[in-house]
Order: sequence, then structure tokens, then C-alpha cells
Amino acid sequence: MLEQVENKDSLSWKVNAAFRKSAWRVIKRAKFHGTPIVIWEDGQVIEVPAEEMEARLRKKFETKRKMSTTESTEGHREKNISDLTKAKLKGNKAEKNS
Repeated sequence: MLEQVENKDSLSWKVNAAFRKSAWRVIKRAKFHGTPIVIWEDGQVIEVPAEEMEARLRKKFETKRKMSTTESTEGHREKNISDLTKAKLKGNKAEKNS
């Protein structure tokens, strides 16, 4: 699931959030018990130390968070610029009417 889900009320967003929460719980439990996490990777079952799995997930989610922050910041910046442009236009119309 590489696409970004923006709507927090959507079923897709809720499912992704539940998977992320479950993944962190699995890591916490594996670290507590000192057991590896068993995953399917490259067509085979492998055991991954909890610390390595934690690092993988942190890297994955931080990359997504940075991408989504950049996208939302750019959209916010564009909105502010368009709002400023509209304000200037309204100001110019008011001056002409005076």
C-alpha cells in the first residue's frame, strides 16, 4: 500500500492505522520476551530480531511521514499565497471604488 490515504475517516486509513499499531505491539512483545519476529520476505520465512524490525518500521514510517508533511506543507503554502493574492485584489478594488 504505497499510496497516501489522507481521509482519517476512511476505512483504508483505519485499517492501515490498526496494522501499524499491531506491528509496534508485536515488536514490543518480542523485545520483552527476547524472541525474533517471523516474517515472509523474498519468498521465504525468516526470523528478524525485534531491534532490526523496529529499525525497519521506523525508517519506513519516517519516510512516509516526511513525504506527507512535505506534501501538506506545500499545499498549505500554495493556499496562503492564493489567499494573499485574493486579499490584494480585494484591496485594489476597494481603493478604486473610493
